[in-house]
Amino acid sequence: MFFPKLSDNLEKRGHQVTATTRRYREVTELLELKGIEAMVVGEHGGKDLSSKLKASAQRTLELTALFEEIEPDVSISFLSPEMARVSYGLKVPHILIGDSPHAEAVARLTVPLASRLLTPKMIP
Repeated sequence: MFFPKLSDNLEKRGHQVTATTRRYREVTELLELKGIEAMVVGEHGGKDLSSKLKASAQRTLELTALFEEIEPDVSISFLSPEMARVSYGLKVPHILIGDSPHAEAVARLTVPLASRLLTPKMIP
């Protein structure tokens, strides 16, 4: 629920915002319920590690195409390995938002590629 407020704030300041999400459990339904527009780019991949990796690779390709189309000045994501990878690879500054210190595996994939890491004060 953080991103809609951030998007609104950025738009009020004159920035163009393109919101994306991957197809994952209740996320797309929640966005629809809240009236939040987001482009669906890729999917989760399920429980199987091989399927997750394949879905991640496909999402990376789709995000790369989107970046080539919209040419963003900056990207912001919540611990998205694909967004971190595409941003790094295309030299787009990436702001990473993390509030899950227990998510060590995803942090290892995202934090080193981020331009900035934002976390709540309560997380050391």
